[in-house]
Amino acid sequence: MRNTNRIVTIATIVNWAFVGALVLGLAINIFGCSAGGTSYGSGSSGSTGSSGSGGSGIFSKSSTSSTSSTSSTSSTSSTSSTSAPGNCGNKFVPNYESLWVSGSNGIWGHSPVKVYFTNDLTVTTPSGTTSYTQQVLTGFNEWSTKLGGGITFTQVSSSSGADVQVTFVSDTTTTNSASWSGSAKFSNSSFTSVALTFKASSSGTETTALLQLMGAEAYGFALGLPASTSTSDLTNPSTTATSPSTSDINTVKTLYCSYY
Repeated sequence: MRNTNRIVTIATIVNWAFVGALVLGLAINIFGCSAGGTSYGSGSSGSTGSSGSGGSGIFSKSSTSSTSSTSSTSSTSSTSSTSAPGNCGNKFVPNYESLWVSGSNGIWGHSPVKVYFTNDLTVTTPSGTTSYTQQVLTGFNEWSTKLGGGITFTQVSSSSGADVQVTFVSDTTTTNSASWSGSAKFSNSSFTSVALTFKASSSGTETTALLQLMGAEAYGFALGLPASTSTSDLTNPSTTATSPSTSDINTVKTLYCSYY
């Protein structure tokens, strides 16, 4: 996420953390992003079963430098595979499907994906107040528009049966750092649930475009996209993208090729 229209006073912030852990045979991924900049990382997968150990990775980025640093731990995995479930070959190119790893990434086994917003939050932007839900939905819909059908989402009015639950939190302890984070559970290669949390700072400096971009980023990872190596893609650590790229869209279509 680019740091457009923002002044960051914290010298170094941790923007993305992805922790892969296996508990009772279920994989749990934790991820997040700060609006001050974006870095993404993927943890290594652990072996299956209640005794399996997980890997972790923390990627950080200085707000005054484009250089990213990483630190990570890894564990041997007996389930890791670079073969994505779509198995479409090169039907949709360019894409970064090869970065998808079973045990660290998942996909949904159905469409539409049911999204439940547990609450809404009125946030202050330079142009006035706005609904956080509306801005995040705009970001989600950028994917739907570019995908043109296939794997879609629908907003539901109850948490019962919801696939993705979204919560908004007002962060009065931090200025200039609206953020989102999330956790995902999956069995084998299929997501069972995703939870997203969006925080709003008390500074009022986040633009609606930035809030929408955060929503788009979060939805991409909620679909199971891995971190891209190209800065033109929304899931790249140093992305310059403001919306899903052609490669982002093609990767989704490759992972969910039975819908396309």
